[in-house]
Amino acid sequence: MSTEKITRTVRLTPEVDSRLQALAKHLGTNVNAYLISEIGKCVSRDELAFIAARNSTDMMNALGGLISAMQVEQAEEQLDMLEEKEG
Repeated sequence: MSTEKITRTVRLTPEVDSRLQALAKHLGTNVNAYLISEIGKCVSRDELAFIAARNSTDMMNALGGLISAMQVEQAEEQLDMLEEKEG
């Protein structure tokens, strides 16, 4: 993990900023540390949800491919059986 820091800017209303400062003070931290912690939590949560959804889609696609292959195999077997009866 890189130690490089990226600066982002957010614009808050005076009311939200005041509440944020009061909350950080109550928690015994500063606003920057609080925001970094909360952003990290949100990114991790949303990233996990994204990964789970992507994996679910991948699994469904794989299952669909397996079912299609089984249907083709079954159709080929039925065709072979018909040809044996006729032959």
